[in-house]
Amino acid sequence: MVAIAGQLARSTGIEIRSLGMKASESITIGQGVQCDANGNAETATTAGTVARGLFIAIETVDNSSGSAGDLSIRVASGNTYVYTTAGGAIKVGEMVKFDASAT
Repeated sequence: MVAIAGQLARSTGIEIRSLGMKASESITIGQGVQCDANGNAETATTAGTVARGLFIAIETVDNSSGSAGDLSIRVASGNTYVYTTAGGAIKVGEMVKFDASAT
């Protein structure tokens, strides 16, 4: 089996959420997602905070021409393992965080 970004690897207590999209935002499957101050989904960055929630997109949604909340995106959270796209090397046992491009 070939791993595909956004595909569920395994889960023990899966939680799939649907979040309203931020205005003028496009999120690709497998990217890191966070909530902005209004609770709308946006691509996660190094400036993201756990307090607003960190997720992995399990679908691609393009709201680049829409207003906040016009479209929703499904994301995985909680005790869920999802394949994601890595922007660099991942070291076993090290903490992983999103970079500026949500990878």
